[in-house]
Amino acid sequence: MPASTARSLASKSEQSKLNSMYSKTQKKSGFGSGFGTLVTLAINIAIIYYVLGLEKDKCKCVRDWRHDYIKYYTGVMIFITVVRLLGGNISIYTNGPDSIQRIVATVAMLVAIAIVAAVGVQIYAIFTYVGDLNKTKCICATDDMRTLNRAMLVLRWVYVIGAVLTTLLLLFVLGGVGLRLLF
Repeated sequence: MPASTARSLASKSEQSKLNSMYSKTQKKSGFGSGFGTLVTLAINIAIIYYVLGLEKDKCKCVRDWRHDYIKYYTGVMIFITVVRLLGGNISIYTNGPDSIQRIVATVAMLVAIAIVAAVGVQIYAIFTYVGDLNKTKCICATDDMRTLNRAMLVLRWVYVIGAVLTTLLLLFVLGGVGLRLLF
């Protein structure tokens, strides 16, 4: 598709509206977004506390790549969440030439795919690892951290259900966009 055809798909007024909507969403912050960020931080702190509690010398529970992945992934998420709480925001929007915009969009898409893959691995790791700890009756998890272990058993299902619902929503949205493009 020639560049002129691609540019004509979105008129200048449509581009202005999109830029305005983008600016408004970037500036939007308030109780809802701050509260969600705090909840995310609390959940990640609980997860890291749980995983680090399984590293005690007396603990002889299952310890494989999932344990390490959960620990490091959660540590990175805590760092990112704290940066967001302190007001940091990463923006990929650019107002440069079309070629730069395409490069930025491509890199952003690749990063988004990597993030989705990392989240998927985290959900799998938490789901199976917590399940294995309970199947093997790991005393460090089931007795020493009983309440947190129960919370992790619930959290793993919340993650799975959230992933399924998010996937269905994306399919619905993308399906609707695809249908509009075809007809």
